[in-house]
Amino acid sequence: MTEKRKSKMWYKIIAPKILNEINVGEILGPSEPEGLIGRKISLPLSEISKELLKYYIKMTLRIKEIKGEQAYTDIVAYELTKPYLSRIIKRKGSRVDLIKDIKLKDNKPIRIKGLLMTAFRTTNRQRKAVYHAFEEELEKFVIDKDFEALISLFISGKPQKEMISRIKKIYPVKFLDIRSIEILSPKKESKAINVKEIEEKYKKQASSPKNQEIEEEDEEPKKKKETSPDDYGNEEIEEENSTN
Repeated sequence: MTEKRKSKMWYKIIAPKILNEINVGEILGPSEPEGLIGRKISLPLSEISKELLKYYIKMTLRIKEIKGEQAYTDIVAYELTKPYLSRIIKRKGSRVDLIKDIKLKDNKPIRIKGLLMTAFRTTNRQRKAVYHAFEEELEKFVIDKDFEALISLFISGKPQKEMISRIKKIYPVKFLDIRSIEILSPKKESKAINVKEIEEKYKKQASSPKNQEIEEEDEEPKKKKETSPDDYGNEEIEEENSTN
């Protein structure tokens, strides 16, 4: 019995640098620490940072290295809790889900899931317009970020606010957030699109003569009339207004 007790010991779990490398708890493991490498621990963000109001965000850490009695971790997943999401989804409006598999600039393949709720029920056409706008806005935030920088950015909530302010010009948005970000397993990573491909796509769009012509044509109408809340993605209303 004594030998079995001696074969195990407690290790302090140390959060990654972006979470200030604080001690987030302890884990019992073998005296030979290799057995702990790869072990995952899930905790609310409010317990491992100063973001006390973000109790609904769950962080998954993975032990990557043992030094003495300290187990150092990195982040492998970020997600919103199910009880929080269930409250959001019950609201009126249409739900728009976005799932993208992307290989970041640090070569980490991730799956990122976004969730958007419109303020009112949409038509299929309006929902498609919102979906494509959501996809484009999200890709622009991902292009130049590595995994930890991306996690830190979405924890701050700034990209979510920016995306809402842009997408609501198409249709009123009640809620927008990132449901989860996780590192893909080797079996799934082959499907991930490299950020270089996404970057190239937007470069081509920006330099396209067709897009330049459209921008020039749109300049004058924009001066004549500013977008109002009633114009959100509803082409029929726009046509009526222009006729009147």
